[in-house]
Amino acid sequence: MKNRIKTKMIKILSGNRETRLPVQVADTQRKREKGLMFVGKLPENEGMLFVYSEKIYGGFWMKNTFIPSSIAFIDSRWGNSKNT
Repeated sequence: MKNRIKTKMIKILSGNRETRLPVQVADTQRKREKGLMFVGKLPENEGMLFVYSEKIYGGFWMKNTFIPSSIAFIDSRWGNSKNT
């Protein structure tokens, strides 16, 4: 199924600290539009990675998102450009 969400393990390095997080990968327009809508529960330390093929400007809406969330914006070099 083309729009099935894949799960991958990502590694985040911060100084000497390494954190591994399982994430759902939203790598198509349809998956990005749905995001975490209607998700009732997400295990602690798991998340969603929104992948874009080019640099974007804009924001995220949280329509029908029932779980608390935070967002990290990561640039093409995997540098954290902004946290909210």
